[in-house]
Amino acid sequence: MIACLGMFFIQCVIAALGLPCSAILKTYRAGVLSAAALAVSYCLMFAVQYFDAPSLYYISPLTFFGAWDVAANGINLLYAALAAAVVAFCVFSAQAIYRVRDLDLR
Repeated sequence: MIACLGMFFIQCVIAALGLPCSAILKTYRAGVLSAAALAVSYCLMFAVQYFDAPSLYYISPLTFFGAWDVAANGINLLYAALAAAVVAFCVFSAQAIYRVRDLDLR
């Protein structure tokens, strides 16, 4: 159950990272940019795990809730707070961008 919660947090972060991309761009490039951001995050995850540097886990959202770490230690509250901060920042920035473009989200 805890591993499912970790996967849910990762999905929320990835979806939230796509929101500002789609708010900025109007065409299919938003999807391409979001996919590129996901690919970069995936490469960062492998680099962080390869160098075995726990201090670098903060730069890739995919390393926040690794299956092994969650199963062994549970969900780290610092990473959960960081994921919530990333989601909140991305949602509010996308909303601000839509306001600038005069699109009401109510």
